[in-house]
Parts: sequence; structure tokens; C-alpha cells
Amino acid sequence: MPHRLNPLFLATVAVAGILTAASATGDDLRIAVATSVDDSGLLEKLRAAYQPDCKCTLDAVAAGSGPALEMLRRGDVDAAITHAPDLEKQAVADGAASGRFEFMANDFIVVGPQDDPAGISDEDLAGALAAIARVQVRFISRSDNSGTHRAEIKLWDQIGIEFESTPDWYLQSGLGMARSLLLADELNAYTISDSATFAVLAERRQLHIIQLSESRKQLGNRYSIVTAAAAGKAAGRFALWLQSRQAQQTISQHRLSGTALFTAPAP
Repeated sequence: MPHRLNPLFLATVAVAGILTAASATGDDLRIAVATSVDDSGLLEKLRAAYQPDCKCTLDAVAAGSGPALEMLRRGDVDAAITHAPDLEKQAVADGAASGRFEFMANDFIVVGPQDDPAGISDEDLAGALAAIARVQVRFISRSDNSGTHRAEIKLWDQIGIEFESTPDWYLQSGLGMARSLLLADELNAYTISDSATFAVLAERRQLHIIQLSESRKQLGNRYSIVTAAAAGKAAGRFALWLQSRQAQQTISQHRLSGTALFTAPAP
């Protein structure tokens, strides 16, 4: 399954991580967050709720889950909010992370053209990808080792599809969730998204693409806080706070048109 990383994307993420680390001193907190947490507006809600208790500077950089955990391994950040369980567990097993706590979830969805040329509206995620591959219509892959990209790879594996070479209809963006959705909208293509980022972007930008399929519990999208092994007490305090009633209420009350964008605690 091809999953080539975009060099410009990785370079941008690396620079952002270095700048964040350089700006933090003392008891300040440096975190990397999955792009969906930032793109959905939840990051600012969490920052505003935590800042009075923290009495510190909370620096954050948005990146795919894979690059975010690489920042944590390098010591560029004290903690990471990610949704790539296999990578998170590996970081703990390797000793790069001191802890991992699930604290919220949302859903993975497939979005695409309103006329739905692959006919996926009645399919679950695996069936949707199988139909897209069969019809060979444009599909945007983030291809950035993010949680969403890794979930996509698992789905291809699940349905037994492995590309010997990258087909013309399979386009690799190397971009975050919001920018990948905008590209899919521009090209009238399918893509996988977390439900929160799509909902927010669809309302703000009036996208032409629409939600066509959802995970139906077959592939939950769970978010965790992962603390670096070498991090100070500030990272541990933040991890504990994310599991507090105040944090869980902040997450549950982050809504769009009355609908919660994330569930807390993770079901």
C-alpha cells in the first residue's frame, strides 16, 4: 500500500516543532496536537479552559499523529494529542513515552461528490473503499502518517487491496485534514476524514463534497494524550486535567448546530 510522505510537509512540521521547543522555558508546556483537534477549533477551547489552572505558557503545534509522536520522541514537545493507537502504544513500549490515556473520540467518515459515482452511500468504510477502487474514481489520501492515514491503510489491508504501483486515481496530498478536504472539494474527489473537521469546514467553506459513509463502530477514532518520558511535571498535570470533569465538559460542549463534535469520555 503506497504511503509516500510529502517532504515539504515534513520539513514544515519539523521547523514548527523546533520553534515551539525553543520558545518554552521553565514550567511551560509544549504539546503537539493532531490537525483535527486544531482544525475543529477544540484546541483553543481546551487551551482557554486549562490556562487559568496551568498558570503557564501552553505552546502548541498541529501535525499529523505520526509526525507529532516523532516530535515527542525527539524531545521537541512534552506531550502529544494523537489518534494513532498503534504508534502511541509503541512509543510507550519503547520508553519514549511515560503514559498514554484515551480521553475522547469521534468518527471516521468517507466524503465525496454529491452524485457519488462509486455508489458508496449504503456502504460502511471498508465497502466504500472497495467500491472506490473498483470504479477507480479520484481518492485523496493524506499520505502523511497521520491517524487518519493509518486508519485508511488498515481499511485497504482489511479488504485485501494492495497497490503494486500508485494508480492514477489515488492522489497523495501530504497535507493536514482541512487542506486535504479542500483539495478533495476542488477535485470533486473522495477522501477519509474525521467527522469533526469535516463538519466545521463544511459549515465555514460551504463544501460541495458531502458525507457519504461512516465507520458504524467498525473503526473508532479515539484520541489519547501521550506524555514524553523526559517531560516535566507540567505534562503529567495536563494529562490528568484532560481526564477531569472540567475538560470532559469542555469537550462535550464543543458543538456545531447542537451536535457534539467529539464524545467524552471515549466510548
